[in-house]
Amino acid sequence: MKKCKKCGGVLIFDPNTCGLMCNKCSEHQNFERTNNYNKHPFVMTAHTDEGIDMSQVKFHCPSCGASFEGKNYSLSDICSYCGGHLIANLNEKGLPDAIIPFAFDKQTAKKLFKSGLGKKWFLPDKFKKEPPVGLIESIYIPAYLCEIATDSSYRGRIYENETDRDGNSYRDYEMISGTEPVTTKDIMIECSSYLSQTTLNQIKPYYFSKLYKFRPEFLYGYSVEYYDRNLDKCKSIIEEIVKSNIRTQILRHYRYDGVDYLNIDTTYNECKYSKIVLPSYRVKYTYKQKEYSTFLNGQTGKIGGNIPRSKLKIGLFVGGVIAAICALSAVIVAVVGGL
Repeated sequence: MKKCKKCGGVLIFDPNTCGLMCNKCSEHQNFERTNNYNKHPFVMTAHTDEGIDMSQVKFHCPSCGASFEGKNYSLSDICSYCGGHLIANLNEKGLPDAIIPFAFDKQTAKKLFKSGLGKKWFLPDKFKKEPPVGLIESIYIPAYLCEIATDSSYRGRIYENETDRDGNSYRDYEMISGTEPVTTKDIMIECSSYLSQTTLNQIKPYYFSKLYKFRPEFLYGYSVEYYDRNLDKCKSIIEEIVKSNIRTQILRHYRYDGVDYLNIDTTYNECKYSKIVLPSYRVKYTYKQKEYSTFLNGQTGKIGGNIPRSKLKIGLFVGGVIAAICALSAVIVAVVGGL
């Protein structure tokens, strides 16, 4: 917790200026920001010690003197006695390496949520016209940001669909092989009990040009969840993303309609990770007696999933698509039959 030198009020982070602002007199204070954050080496096949303590963090409030335990994996908390916003006193090894700060406040988040729903399909008309926005929470979500350099050798068989002079279809096969060096960047794996990897993918992208070296000032006035999984438990997801990217990079060299098989042998060369925290808003509301919790990207305003859908609109859309396919098929049959 940091006090204002002018009036003694509490300083909080202001998304509009990317600096600190007093909650009483609105005095502004800047602090140094840098993009030079740490990237730690690791080995995919060995244990990685990031220095993260998964136990409860103890807080001591410098304002009223109270001591208490925070929530599991919490990096910040609110003093239950005086309401002060507290940052955990962690050692440097346990702190995040980098942070993307919030780009807008809660009022703007509410407006972006309502306007963003207008771009969503199949929402009930009543909900779309006036969304019942309830509680809006600003939460920094923990994640790992990884960069993986690999060398791969591959061998496989692809094919193109062809038609002979008699109109018969057949596959023209081609054997392929070679080596492919690939560096997969910006692999982002969530480590939060609030959301899943699927939800994070729904509100992406985050733009890393605004990824700054971590400083506690970015957290003043905001809730922060700490890591609920270490890097070792995330390596299987990282490996899936890397393998998918390697396969894509290999196949982009070829022209094909399908892949018969593709065997890839990969060596991991240089692997790096950074512990980061990402801005998000969680919008909680009730619609037709059902509770919803929808996430909003705190940098771009992009809305995630878990929103009400109109079964009638979905049914009409699916029925229309089926009717269009049937009509097109009837036209094709009629044309072919007339030849």
